[in-house]
Amino acid sequence: VDLDSHRSPPTFLRPPVASPPSTYQRRAMKIFVIYDHASAPASAHHKLAITLPAKWLELSVDKVKAAFVAAYNKKFAEAPLDGDSFALQVRDDSPFTHSDVRTLRTVDVPAKALSDRCEVRLVPHSAAAAPGASASARPRCKRYGCQVEYDPGTNHEAACRHHRLPPMFHDTRKWWTCCEDIKVYSFDELMEVPGCAIGHHSADPPPQEVERQRAMAEATARVHAAHLEGAKKFYQAPKPDAAGNAPPPDHGAAAAPPAAVPLDELIAATDGFAEARKVGEGGFGRVYRCDALPSLPRVACGFAVKTALVGVGAQGLAELQGEVRTLSAACHPYLLPLLGVCLAPARACLVYPLCRGGSLEDRLYRTPAALQRLRMLGFETPPPPLSSAARLRVLRDAASALHYLHTLSPMILHRDVSAGNILLDERGNGYLADVGLARAAEATAGSSQQVSHLSTQRIFGKPGYMDPIITQDGQASMLTDGYALGITLLISLTGRGALGLLNECYDALEEPDTAEGIAAADAGWSAAQAEELARLVVGLAYERKKKRMPLAEALPRLEALAEAAEAEIPSLAGAAAAELDGEARQCDFCWSAPRSVRFAC
Repeated sequence: VDLDSHRSPPTFLRPPVASPPSTYQRRAMKIFVIYDHASAPASAHHKLAITLPAKWLELSVDKVKAAFVAAYNKKFAEAPLDGDSFALQVRDDSPFTHSDVRTLRTVDVPAKALSDRCEVRLVPHSAAAAPGASASARPRCKRYGCQVEYDPGTNHEAACRHHRLPPMFHDTRKWWTCCEDIKVYSFDELMEVPGCAIGHHSADPPPQEVERQRAMAEATARVHAAHLEGAKKFYQAPKPDAAGNAPPPDHGAAAAPPAAVPLDELIAATDGFAEARKVGEGGFGRVYRCDALPSLPRVACGFAVKTALVGVGAQGLAELQGEVRTLSAACHPYLLPLLGVCLAPARACLVYPLCRGGSLEDRLYRTPAALQRLRMLGFETPPPPLSSAARLRVLRDAASALHYLHTLSPMILHRDVSAGNILLDERGNGYLADVGLARAAEATAGSSQQVSHLSTQRIFGKPGYMDPIITQDGQASMLTDGYALGITLLISLTGRGALGLLNECYDALEEPDTAEGIAAADAGWSAAQAEELARLVVGLAYERKKKRMPLAEALPRLEALAEAAEAEIPSLAGAAAAELDGEARQCDFCWSAPRSVRFAC
């Protein structure tokens, strides 16, 4: 659904709020759940304070409702409640929702729907669905820019000063569509812009707002249905055997194919591939950001459009087609998903979710050009340096995606692993990207065995990340991918450039217990972390070919290092997280869902 056709904000449903903190930064939340509906006697009313552990904040609000109902039925056993007959409601002060209360749905999560120490009411479904349900006795005017409570008895033809058209939000500026000459930077300033029309207060929203909400409800229903279908495929998928070997993937069920996106649509969304929308540039072409595409469901983070330079030739088109084939066959939580593709002869493009955290390379080096790219992604001020825990988390995520590619049948080699091809989202998760150079290692003709390497006549990769095996023997393998990952680990440890880095760190790699001396001071590396990471670099990239550490052996050690670093952060180790023993830890996203759904939060 193209919501921009209704001239509404691209992604605006609530007043601007700060981005949610990362999982390892979020603390427990305390809320008050109240049951005081008029249909129940006063003796049956109940108010319960619940402290939600951090791991609950990304689960459905239905878990909160179930916890309250269980506690209520234990206290009022003579008149128990049926949780399926009730819904949760919270007060909604947003001027764009046209209601004073908001009924929570199964897809809502506490991290976004609730706030610390807020009041949540348990109400029957009939009351929750009643039109015009409000916590206030006085109606609120639904006209754009008014939103005040009024007395119907004193309402007159000049009582309401409002705007005729909805607001628009573009980057940092905001304005009313009917008053484009006045642009402001904050939501409070926007609400203070004088209206351009006068009339009665109205409790009914404007017609264009009704149409926008209808379109949004339909789009949300389609996305939720796709989410459930993806979850069904995930739980029916074959699991690894007792030895930990991944089964041959069912590519048809593992990943939905990318949608076809017309070139005209991409040109319009990127303002004609304007320089102001460019967020990156590489050997293949350039990357532009856009907020919405009619051919794809809307995602909160926006889209990144990777486009080939005009006249790139057959080589660039072949690499793009290879990337499409690779990503269509692969499905992993930390492999950047391909959402759409345009193979127009005039300009070939790929569409991904926009990773607003930037690349690991930009976050580490923080050069003027890197900071400019981060500003294009939404950072009004330079972000703080990544901590050691954040760096380990990103490296762990990318390494797990790379290992996944190596375990497929046939095996897929990335061949261009680097800090620039590891992207971060707003939560600090890492994603392995730019697999345009990836290639399946085909079995030799007439052989049914899986080969461990492939020969190549072309040299791929970035200077400093290329394994000498590639330049000397012309062979790419899991070891050469592991070598590039080892260099990426060393870059994350030191914050230095890749060229000549092994020679610069010779002494520390020879004696890893001295690696703290080469660690970046702004990351807060401990001596133990630096030593273990240096040992992984030695195993992956420093040893001779026959003595190198396989990625399958390095990954568990990297995961243990990342988990130990996260456990040291107080927000993850509080008592609130241990309130409910035995609860299974769940992922932030349902990675089995179609690619268009994964980043919808």
